[in-house]
Amino acid sequence: MTMSSNLPPAALDSAAGSGENQVRLTLHLPLPSRMLSPHWRGAWTVAAAAKRQARSTAKREAMRLLEEIGLAPPRWAKGRLLAIGHQAHPRFPDPEEFVAALKAYLDGFAEAGLLAPDRDFWPDRPQFHLVESHPYLELTLEPDLADGVNIVPFS
Repeated sequence: MTMSSNLPPAALDSAAGSGENQVRLTLHLPLPSRMLSPHWRGAWTVAAAAKRQARSTAKREAMRLLEEIGLAPPRWAKGRLLAIGHQAHPRFPDPEEFVAALKAYLDGFAEAGLLAPDRDFWPDRPQFHLVESHPYLELTLEPDLADGVNIVPFS
């Protein structure tokens, strides 16, 4: 579950849409390990190590992106999550199981300061696409604008 230099760059997308500012933060991470699945059966120590690694990868990438675009950690309280799995094989996972496997990534985003507690970030149904090589996960976080978006540049 190491980061690959072949992943597309992450981005902050601020665009006007229907009269309101829409903010989306997109991160590219490795696809979740099968050990993060709620149905995986194996030693708990192996699963715990996979969760720890996924959480630290998500935290590192979120902090790197926030620094790159010059934002202080927003600690968004509510919002939506869109997951797109770019896979090199056509055997797509069960969508609900795939969303459950993303929990460690959301915990890493919370540790990085992107999210307040992650319990109010609701995932949309994940999408899956075939790619020739270099599979990756594209996660887009969109805060709830009614909650008051906190976009503060680093000082």
